[in-house]
Amino acid sequence: MTQQFRYFSLVNELTVSGKRVIRKIIATLVVSVFLVHNSVIFAQSKSVDQFHKVKLLVNTGDKGAEADVILRLEEDRLVIRSRAGGSDLKVFPYSSIKSAEYSYSQKPRWKEGIATAFFIGIFSLPVFFMKSKKHWLTITTDKDFAVLRLAKKNYKVILPAFEAHSGLKIETVADEK
Repeated sequence: MTQQFRYFSLVNELTVSGKRVIRKIIATLVVSVFLVHNSVIFAQSKSVDQFHKVKLLVNTGDKGAEADVILRLEEDRLVIRSRAGGSDLKVFPYSSIKSAEYSYSQKPRWKEGIATAFFIGIFSLPVFFMKSKKHWLTITTDKDFAVLRLAKKNYKVILPAFEAHSGLKIETVADEK
């Protein structure tokens, strides 16, 4: 009986220690799979920053207007999407953007004339008769540009996010006194 007892005791010890070992192996595998899975997800997709409460100044023939848009800062491009229809109004690859200018003024400010013909039409906007100051972001490429009016609650987030995504420095244009 002593021999049988020793045998069962040895089997019991192996079973108890075996369960501990198996639990450790399973825990290690679960943690490893979790870490590998998350690192693959983060490596494959960069974050897309999306901002609402942005308006795009548009020239509609002889009149100008403001369109409610969603500003998307994607991995390799800036997308201005219509909030009404969801279509992309303007798409600027970051590599094509020549300058980005920010101003806090009654009307958008810019260092150089972007497109004189456009601004003749855009000056008819009621925006230029506003008394209060607004936050403006002007994006220019060789062939196109966008004038965006940012909300006072989101401009502090949009400006650094744009710089981080595009690698460009936004120039602040002073308000005329």
